[in-house]
Amino acid sequence: MSKILIVLSAAKHWTRADLSTYPTGYWAEEFIVIHEKFVQAGHRVELATPGGVSPTADPKSLTPAYAGEHLAHFASYLELLGGELAAPRKLEQIDMAGYDAVVIPGGHGPVEDLYRDRDMGRLLYAADRAGKIIATVCHGQAALLSATHLDGE
Repeated sequence: MSKILIVLSAAKHWTRADLSTYPTGYWAEEFIVIHEKFVQAGHRVELATPGGVSPTADPKSLTPAYAGEHLAHFASYLELLGGELAAPRKLEQIDMAGYDAVVIPGGHGPVEDLYRDRDMGRLLYAADRAGKIIATVCHGQAALLSATHLDGE
């Protein structure tokens, strides 16, 4: 099966236009559902963040108002992945040659860090040049803004 890299934001807050901050991170459902489906399908999944920082789930994404009937499942799945989430791979040490796809879940976190992360851009550029699958969910598409080659292309 395929080896898939899921890149999660390392941001714990989102800086708004007025420079106030708002607690955020990755959106739990957007990460959990895709991770779970990939694993169930037999794919090997690895997690990475900028600096290898343990990612934070957006607090709202783990409330009954947003997670609804799935809240208990989301909480138990995140607990199951506790070790992986505590020590993700460092984005700067990833070589896309070892992966078949890169997936970036949303939440407001990517709007805070991944959109301007040079290593995210390097990986996306390499994935595109190699014809690999690049997938984003919701605000994860902000990471695509980082995809420039060192020469500015």
